[in-house]
Amino acid sequence: FTNTGEYTVTAEISKENYHSVSVSATIKIVKAMPNVAVKPFEGNLVFGDPLPTIECNNPDGEVSLDANQELIPGAYDYSWTFVPSDAVNYEQVKGTLQLTVNKASTSIQFEGEVRQSVSNPQKFNAEVQAKTGIPQGDITYSYFDSRGNEYSALPTKGGKYTIVVSYSGNEYYAASTYSTVITVDEPTSYKWVFVLLGALATLGILGGIIGAARKRR
Repeated sequence: FTNTGEYTVTAEISKENYHSVSVSATIKIVKAMPNVAVKPFEGNLVFGDPLPTIECNNPDGEVSLDANQELIPGAYDYSWTFVPSDAVNYEQVKGTLQLTVNKASTSIQFEGEVRQSVSNPQKFNAEVQAKTGIPQGDITYSYFDSRGNEYSALPTKGGKYTIVVSYSGNEYYAASTYSTVITVDEPTSYKWVFVLLGALATLGILGGIIGAARKRR
């Protein structure tokens, strides 16, 4: 017998001058357990990827990671199942395989005027993007002058500054940064206009006084 199941085996023993004897026995053949060793996975995995295809040493069946599992950054065990080609005579085999998953990479989409006015600053907008999903986490803005001094808000002194937008990342998404150069314009000062007008007015008054004095002569 080669297939699984229960079989009855009957043996008859006979000998001259003796009564014949029949002996029956039930034989049960159960499924065999295949020898399965899953090969280590050597590819690169990141959060958001589908479950990868895995391989094993047994060609008489197929092995795959069990569905309804999500790849999580870090080194974790994932369950797999081997389904034999001859499902009548061989059992399925289950096990686990450790996979290392990296955080998903991110990028920052930056929008805003690169020329800013201290008196009327325009708002910067930054959005974190990834291949899959919507990254959550903090976005911060930093400003640096040519000497490397850092400011947490838009500087009030005119000049060129490097703005650095930083995303902190989280357990699923990697951190990222974006930088560009902006120009800050100071408010236009009209103090010199008032000084000039005052000087002209003074000259006008003096001129009037001198002119009046000449007429009296």
